Amino acid sequence: MWAPSLFVAFCATAGCVSVHSFMCTITINTKIYDGNNPLEKKVNASIIRRINDPNPNIGASNPALTCGPGALAASQVADANPGDIMTFKWLNANYSHVSVLFIVLVFIS
Repeated sequence: MWAPSLFVAFCATAGCVSVHSFMCTITINTKIYDGNNPLEKKVNASIIRRINDPNPNIGASNPALTCGPGALAASQVADANPGDIMTFKWLNANYSHVSVLFIVLVFIS
């Protein structure tokens, strides 16, 4: 029951995603993990991969489609347990507005 409902919610909001954005934060229950703004030079330790450019990737064979242009591996990891609530927040590169916020329940068997 949950899976179809979450899929429909995901698809309904997917059109709201801005193509000039980056993942700003991931929250697992109440713990917030900040990412890095690709337009800033300072790089913080994070569970979120850092990209070099928030502009859209073009072309189906572009190797940057999976992780973003010039993505660096995340320097930290986080644990998520069954029943945890995760949120993913994307921002425009200039922090002007939230592009989309996804809330996901973690289902791990």
